[in-house]
Amino acid sequence: LGMSEALVDDKCNEKDPSHRVKLYVLNEKRVWDDKGTGHVTCVFNESLQSHTLTVRSEQDGSILLESKILNETAYQKQQETLIVWTEADNSDFALSFQEKQGCDEVWRGICGAQGRDPAQESSDDTTQDSGSDEDSVENGALNTVNSPTLQLPPCDLVHLKEINDVIAASFSTVSRRDALAFAIDGQQYIPKLIKLFHMVEDLEDLESLHLLYRILKNIFFLNKPPLFETLLSEHCLFDVIGILEYDPTMQTRRKHREFLWQQAKFKEVVPINSAPLLSKIHQVYRVQYIYDFIFPAPSIFEENVLSTLSSFIFFTRVEIINMLQEDKTFLATLFALIKKKEATVEEFQNVIGLLKEFCSYSPLLQAVHRESFFRTLMNNGILDALEFFFQCDDSAVRSMAVDILNLIVDFDAPAVRSYCVSEFTENKEKLFLNLVIDLMNRDPDPDLVTTMHAYVVLKNLIDPETMPTATAQQRNDKHDFLNFFYKSCVPQIFARFFPSINGSKLIKVTAMLI
Repeated sequence: LGMSEALVDDKCNEKDPSHRVKLYVLNEKRVWDDKGTGHVTCVFNESLQSHTLTVRSEQDGSILLESKILNETAYQKQQETLIVWTEADNSDFALSFQEKQGCDEVWRGICGAQGRDPAQESSDDTTQDSGSDEDSVENGALNTVNSPTLQLPPCDLVHLKEINDVIAASFSTVSRRDALAFAIDGQQYIPKLIKLFHMVEDLEDLESLHLLYRILKNIFFLNKPPLFETLLSEHCLFDVIGILEYDPTMQTRRKHREFLWQQAKFKEVVPINSAPLLSKIHQVYRVQYIYDFIFPAPSIFEENVLSTLSSFIFFTRVEIINMLQEDKTFLATLFALIKKKEATVEEFQNVIGLLKEFCSYSPLLQAVHRESFFRTLMNNGILDALEFFFQCDDSAVRSMAVDILNLIVDFDAPAVRSYCVSEFTENKEKLFLNLVIDLMNRDPDPDLVTTMHAYVVLKNLIDPETMPTATAQQRNDKHDFLNFFYKSCVPQIFARFFPSINGSKLIKVTAMLI
């Protein structure tokens, strides 16, 4: 214990920049929620009498997470800057580190607290199975599984059924699954299965293809990061998806490879010169396809069965958005297209669609990177560009522009308010917010989706409770914005009612409200 405490305490110091993390929690919809950014420590907690992972918010010092490090908790270290685990109540957590060094140090702290080797990427269940009669398997698979080092059958056509039986028999306990995963990884079994698949598909041996599907599906459901690294790698993914075409529950083969590699077209609105970045974009699209369309929705008893695959998708997207943000050529080209006034409707849809997708990933960024991202947008005249898109004849373009504005307001409402007031003081003919209100008044959608999104924008901008008033300047800014809004925007909101009411009286009423 003394060695563990020394290892943990010396390496995990609060406020260490390398220990800056973003905390994620998997919600009931199996989507990762961002719970905030802070600094993680890994120390012995006297009151809890246990080593704990504690994350304190960098904003106010409040505790975002305080989790006991238990021996039975299976922690996993993924993608160099990520630690994920599932608590006893089936809650899934993830710590995304700003720096690899901090992730390595905290990982060593966790392993020290659990008394295991830090080089091991995921925890092993040290409980040995007794091998009761109920566990017996006719073909002797149990003895193979229970052996200290599992030796899988030869990967050939003759032993294909035996391979399937051994793998299927290994799901009864955690230790058996771990032993199987270790054997598959250590014996380079996935490339061997792919080589066998090439032969079986050439022979059109449907029974063997169905067995390969069952084998590979079970390998996916082992839910082990080292196996996913091989399964989803560039040189294996095409054949892995090929094997998954031969689902024995389907009457006809589903041609996933044909769709993903021939029919699905990647719209490169802005040229991407980085080969690794382009590869990751293709990879995450295809892996998302596996998650959404190839494997059926898990039952309530299997809700965690592909949690590692879900985490892989989520954090690969984080990596993509970080790489895009650092690509100055990409950003310069994107903003040049945004400011382009003459283009076809399709070109407008493509560029605003790309910008919307880019912005929608911004909540995945660390706080410092997210702030830099939105500052870059503002400095490159994003609000001027949105004004132009608000006046576009295409309703889809207008709708996406409102969605982008919603994201910007969520992050930096004061900057948008300041922009609106500056337009007002310059006596600009078409005011930014009035263009938003005009969208609400002429929304062709019977469900009023764009109108509702625009309403949320206005609500967040004019809510006095969200306006800072700590300084005299902030109080003046609040007064200036509300004065502008009631004088210049409220009449526009009620403009559609002017034919049936006295507009001058309305203006007098709004003037009295200021």
